[in-house]
Amino acid sequence: MEYGGHELAVVVLVLLLLVSATSCTFLEEDVILGTVEEAKVARLGGGGGGGSKGANASTRRADNTCAGVGVGGGGGGGGGGGGGRGRYYVGWKEEIAGMAGRPETAAWLRAVRRRIHERPELAYEEVETSRLVRDELDAMGVGFRHPVARTGVVATIGTGRPPVVALRADMDALPIQVKEKERTQLIGWNTSRADRKNRFSHEQQKEGSLHFIAISICFTPLLFGLSSRNLQRSSGCITPSLFTDEAVEWEHKSKNPGKMHACGHDAHVAMLLGAAKILKAREHHLRGTVRLLFQPAEESGAGAKRMIEGGALEDVEAIFAVHVSHQHPTSVIGSRTGPLLAGCGFFKAVIHGGRRSGDAVLAAASTIINLQSIVSREADPLDSQVVSVAMVNGSDHPAAAAEEEEFVLGGTFRAFSNASFYQVRRRIEEVITAQARVHGCEAAADFFENQSFYPPTVNDARMYAHVKAVAGELLGAGSYRDVPPMMGAEDFSFYSQVVPAGFYYIGVRNETLGSVHTGHSPYFMIDEDVLPTGAAFHAAIAERYLANHSPSSSSDSDDPDIELEAP
Repeated sequence: MEYGGHELAVVVLVLLLLVSATSCTFLEEDVILGTVEEAKVARLGGGGGGGSKGANASTRRADNTCAGVGVGGGGGGGGGGGGGRGRYYVGWKEEIAGMAGRPETAAWLRAVRRRIHERPELAYEEVETSRLVRDELDAMGVGFRHPVARTGVVATIGTGRPPVVALRADMDALPIQVKEKERTQLIGWNTSRADRKNRFSHEQQKEGSLHFIAISICFTPLLFGLSSRNLQRSSGCITPSLFTDEAVEWEHKSKNPGKMHACGHDAHVAMLLGAAKILKAREHHLRGTVRLLFQPAEESGAGAKRMIEGGALEDVEAIFAVHVSHQHPTSVIGSRTGPLLAGCGFFKAVIHGGRRSGDAVLAAASTIINLQSIVSREADPLDSQVVSVAMVNGSDHPAAAAEEEEFVLGGTFRAFSNASFYQVRRRIEEVITAQARVHGCEAAADFFENQSFYPPTVNDARMYAHVKAVAGELLGAGSYRDVPPMMGAEDFSFYSQVVPAGFYYIGVRNETLGSVHTGHSPYFMIDEDVLPTGAAFHAAIAERYLANHSPSSSSDSDDPDIELEAP
């Protein structure tokens, strides 16, 4: 049978479409045929195929990419990756998910996290943690600079050329305290999930069972002018009724008495090291440079400021960081645009009885009461603010002479804007000095402005949109939720004042395991299944940012049917 020109063109076009569809089918089969262990991180596949066979999917992608097809989350894996400046090769999602989902990767991440958890170190004392980070980076062949900010490490992966995007993890632990009676209720825990499910009682899951004050744990040494080394000798922080230890008994609990990774920084370091391993293996795909910041002293030492002073943000145009959260189910991402965390400051007031026989105790009591009226009577209800007195300390002698009396009180204040923050600070000082004068006393207020002022953490609108988009592409529908602002504080805020920043949470809540307690609790624990997800998400955040912002992506053809070549 003979064909005319038009008929022949139609036949050729049909054959080409069949070949293209077959190639896509091969790619999908390689992605879906993951191992059972890799299926554990199916959330990484986002509904378009879970964990992949890693090397097989990567090899297949090199020869069988499907031009113009996105690999986004939700549904069948379509519509996430293509379009405009950010168009990227098909298969990036499956490759990153596959690498993170390998059983050996998950086991390595758990081992790294547990090694750090066993040896918690306080601010600027992260010597062993820093050494572990450097050893792991050396094993990967990743270059780094050390020391930065005493114990910090700055690593670099990629081309060494712009654009430069940064990822940050904090390394420090907390001084911790728990009542001995409550601690004994938890003895006998181990890492068996079934055993934990049986032992974890309803009463222990209640947030109200936490008998501690975070400010007294973290900042009492600051308020009393003590170093962390003298913490356990301070009658103002640790009393005979408190047992200084991690409250959860398991084989990898803290081996450093009085110290604990009770805020998840051990997991943050493990996830960033996991991202480093993924990004190093995919370095040929990076269209710029990824800088990894392993930062000391987030909790009380403003380590971010020292990292910036040490050049960590040089040439960086955007930065991202994650924090584990017990408020969200394991591996669910949460963030928001604009103010996410409050600015945070601390104050300490020393009230003396004075020469006119003033009553320092009465002056202190009046001061505490009147400090509460700053927010209740003066603050805009739509502009959330906090003033909290969390520490008081008076004379040890019941019959001390009035002129010898000295009363110390301290606390925290927080707000979501710099204007409100400094207004609250001014009013605290006015109340302290005025109430002391009314009661015939003298007072001095210290705000530790060179040590502990953390500005509000504000997410750049574009960085927030990037986090949300990557969550949908990599993790799929239902993997992201907008969250309200919180009164917690983070020194990541210092980075956000210098470059556009995106800060987000990743859920670790698992009631079966008992991972339900807030950070800074001696009962704090995490669901370690979050580690591969966090590593993959970190890597995707960086890689996709570079793909969307590299000069090559803006100059490439706008034809939606042209596939961009990986560098």
